[in-house]
Amino acid sequence: MKKSYMLKHGLFLLIFMLAINVYGQVGSITGKVVDENNLPLPGASVTIDQIKKSTSTDANGGYRLTGISYGDVSVTVKFIGYDNFTKTLKLSADQSTLDFKLVPSSKSLSEIVVVGYGTSTKRDVKGSIVSVGAKAFEDVTVPTFNAGLQGRASGLQVSQSSGVPGSATRVRIRGTSSISGSGDPLYVIDGVPVFNEDPSDGDFGRNPTKAGKIDPLSYLNPNDIESIDVLKDAAAAAIYGSRGANGVIQITTKKGKAGKTVVSLSSTYGVSEITRKLPLLNAPEWLQIYNEARVNDGGLPLGPNESISPTGFSFIPGQNLGVNTDWIDKATRKGDVTETNLSVRGGNDKTRFFISGIYRKENSVLEGGAFERGGARVNIDNNATDRLDVGLQLGIYRSKNDQVPTSFNGGIGAAQSFSLPIYPVYNPDGSFFGTQYQNTGFNIVAQRASTYQSKDFRTNGNVYLAYKISKDLTFRTENGLDLLNQTETRFESNINRYFTGKDFTQPKPYPDLAPIGLSTASQRDYQVININTNNYFTFKKNFGSKHVTDATLGFNYQRSNQAQIAFSASGGGVGFINPYYQQGSNNLGFAPGANEPGNTIPPTTSAYAQADILTGILSYFLRANYKYDDKYLFGISARYDGSPKFGANNKFGLFPAASAAWIISDEDFLKDNKAISFLKLRASFGITGNDGTQVFQYLQTYSSGGSYAGGFGQKPNNLSNPDLKWEKNQGVDLGLDFGFLKNRISGTIGVYSKTTSDILVNIPVQLSATGFAGRIFVNADGVRVRNQGIELELTTRNLTGDFKWTTNFNIAHNGNKVTDVGIYTSGDAFDTGEGDTRILRGYPLGINFLPIYAGVDPANGDELIFDKTTGAKIKLTAASQDANRVAVGKPNPDVFGGLENIFSYKGFDLSVLLSYQYGNKIYDDGAKYQIGGRLGSWNQRREILNRWQKPGDITDVPRVSFIEGGRADASNTSRFLYDASFLRLRTTTLAYNLPSDIIKSLKISSAKIFVSGQNLFVLTKYAGWDPEVVRYNFNPTQANSAYAAPYLPTPQARTYSLGINVGF
Repeated sequence: MKKSYMLKHGLFLLIFMLAINVYGQVGSITGKVVDENNLPLPGASVTIDQIKKSTSTDANGGYRLTGISYGDVSVTVKFIGYDNFTKTLKLSADQSTLDFKLVPSSKSLSEIVVVGYGTSTKRDVKGSIVSVGAKAFEDVTVPTFNAGLQGRASGLQVSQSSGVPGSATRVRIRGTSSISGSGDPLYVIDGVPVFNEDPSDGDFGRNPTKAGKIDPLSYLNPNDIESIDVLKDAAAAAIYGSRGANGVIQITTKKGKAGKTVVSLSSTYGVSEITRKLPLLNAPEWLQIYNEARVNDGGLPLGPNESISPTGFSFIPGQNLGVNTDWIDKATRKGDVTETNLSVRGGNDKTRFFISGIYRKENSVLEGGAFERGGARVNIDNNATDRLDVGLQLGIYRSKNDQVPTSFNGGIGAAQSFSLPIYPVYNPDGSFFGTQYQNTGFNIVAQRASTYQSKDFRTNGNVYLAYKISKDLTFRTENGLDLLNQTETRFESNINRYFTGKDFTQPKPYPDLAPIGLSTASQRDYQVININTNNYFTFKKNFGSKHVTDATLGFNYQRSNQAQIAFSASGGGVGFINPYYQQGSNNLGFAPGANEPGNTIPPTTSAYAQADILTGILSYFLRANYKYDDKYLFGISARYDGSPKFGANNKFGLFPAASAAWIISDEDFLKDNKAISFLKLRASFGITGNDGTQVFQYLQTYSSGGSYAGGFGQKPNNLSNPDLKWEKNQGVDLGLDFGFLKNRISGTIGVYSKTTSDILVNIPVQLSATGFAGRIFVNADGVRVRNQGIELELTTRNLTGDFKWTTNFNIAHNGNKVTDVGIYTSGDAFDTGEGDTRILRGYPLGINFLPIYAGVDPANGDELIFDKTTGAKIKLTAASQDANRVAVGKPNPDVFGGLENIFSYKGFDLSVLLSYQYGNKIYDDGAKYQIGGRLGSWNQRREILNRWQKPGDITDVPRVSFIEGGRADASNTSRFLYDASFLRLRTTTLAYNLPSDIIKSLKISSAKIFVSGQNLFVLTKYAGWDPEVVRYNFNPTQANSAYAAPYLPTPQARTYSLGINVGF
């Protein structure tokens, strides 16, 4: 009995110990993740959800998970652009391998999309959102991320302001809706709305060294970007309320991934050149045209010792025969660019990190220009507890921009205008030619003795905390900082600044004094501090198997402080001994002729200025979504904004939106359809606002003017308006998302209409109404702008074998129209104050208002225009020009978009991106002066060689003359309207990935060598510099209505680069 008892209990103990041993055993799971063509997918996420253990696949698609208890294990693999795949394995010593083959999703339906204070999937999105992934910025040397977006998203139009490094881009989403308010979209980086204005002073340090606008977001490293989501319709953007009218661009930077730490190092070197050279006259040709104009006007050709004053000072061409200066060659050069990127990415189940650094230096194609930036980013995400997640996204950047003059201020602008080929660069004694005179801007080589530099320090960061209150409810707080410190310095050499005048110490008549040099140094410090906090609750709950709900409720507060301080000092240095000088044309603001004895300009003058602006926004927002049976989707959102930019009666505004979608392909009648993989119909309506105006516009302001009671007087400048409020944008959107043939063909097509009302304008106030002449900002009653359009995005996977070929195509049409101009204008047209563009009822914003050019009278060479009433050809005069203006030449293209083809064969990858636009006109505001208008003072385009010369000549170029009415006279006509359609080879990249055996022998994880080119060629009928480069914008009105009238622009650069990317 005792023996039997011991046997039974011994057997039980043995079984128990064996069970403990089996239960306590752990092992590893290994495997490989490939696509449908059995090619490895590096960087895929491999997760065991039960124990929150994860890793990432290596360069060969392999993975390994260790420390896993034996038994049933569920493993999930995720990779952007592919459907999630979950498999179950009974882990044991004999079974530890689990491989995955992923299938591409329909236009990445499972891909996460940032929708503002939350995320969604592409499948569940009900608004119009287009996403651009990190691959758009791989293996290319785009100067800014905005430039990298060109041609990649339907409805998104990106135009360069010049080819200068760091120069601004003009970005419009579904057209322009405002007249004097900002047309730029709202930029949000990792949840923080960022400052997106050019902070540089348009006048400080820019005269004559004025350059184009600076891109305020040029600091951001494109290689740090994980994705960009463009929110286009009102339903998607209404969550941003009064700042969403122009669309929203949400930028998400890269985050860490659990698994092996991956170190990536890339280095690129490139060379650049101008894409086109404007054909101008050489010196003999210019003199020939000049003499011909004198003869046409009844004079004689130049004598050998005769002096002329083409640019403000006397010059004897006959004594400089043989001089033939190509000033464009003097202004341009071969540029180069160097860029190095280093990143470290990794983490574990608890903490994930991404750390990166960049250094980039670009020497411009313009002599003397350079743009240099460096920066670092740290992104950390930590699962502190089962309920608490914390994280940090922080970017720190520093840039230096050595700018050179553009447009009409010198440099490349002067090289194509008043820098004449008959002028030498140097005098016989080696000194700079022309600098002994007041007008020295034409000598662009001498101008380089003056410098203008901008240094920026930018910090953009966000700290978040997310706490899971319950299974269904989460609270999240995000606290961000956007900091900009900018220092602008300018030195203008006394080589370029001379003062002349009379010696008032001598008896009358006062004798002339020799020119005296005057140097100027200036510095301006500018600071922007934006503090942003988002605090919101997110509720997610499933009711049964078919009802899915989620809601977000929270508030946002943003405070912005802008401060600046500026100082300038001038002095003549050695030799500036006589204080009695009349001020010359290049001045510091002294009144000409004021310097009689007793009113002197001292040897050194200085000026000081300081300004501080504080503004902010307080908002409450709500979003709720409901999904039934995973195919019927509904959503609403609303935002209540308060802003100090507007009057006391309209500080707050409500911006609601609603949307719905129907996933038709999940219906029973289509579920088994082999041709249709995915089909979703969506619709939305919403109201957004535009607060893109300056602060204090609603207040009454005063300015100095005149005198009162023997002293200085003050007069009202701008009337107060307590009813001033933001512009309102009402939008309707209808779209269809589709996938066919197992998603080998996928895309979206949509139509939209948005109407803007309560448009902000600054109108004059008559004396009879107020007792003085002034202006007032109002929401123009009855003024409305409408944008309607259609967009198509299409992706096709043409070949899927060893040789893969994918095509991405997008096209958009946007019809912009001013539907009403209200009561604040005279008749149907009013001048925008920007050249010959107008706001006309029934036409696009910024339509050209010009007489129609009718060619040249063969009998006498006079310029002709059409009489707008009779259609007869009449002579162009000042009177006939004004009397026969009509709307002509659309500034916006009929269609625009991009076409990208991506090829892959074994280790080779080739991508080719084309961008295009068709159907718009640009008014070349410089051509009117370069083809006869400023014949005596500017160089001319070679087109003038085809001028009328004798009776019977048939040509479109009138006779040359200096007499008013006897030449083109710089008159604005449709003669200078040009077709701006183009097809541009935007980017081409060829990459080779080294084979795995070489990778292993080098003990690295990956290596890639690539060559790329940007702006390689453009097909266009436009004879000027570049049909894509828009006008330098001084203010929002010009950016909205006169951008298609370039004036002495700077061309884009063509760049060839070679690089290598190594992973460790």
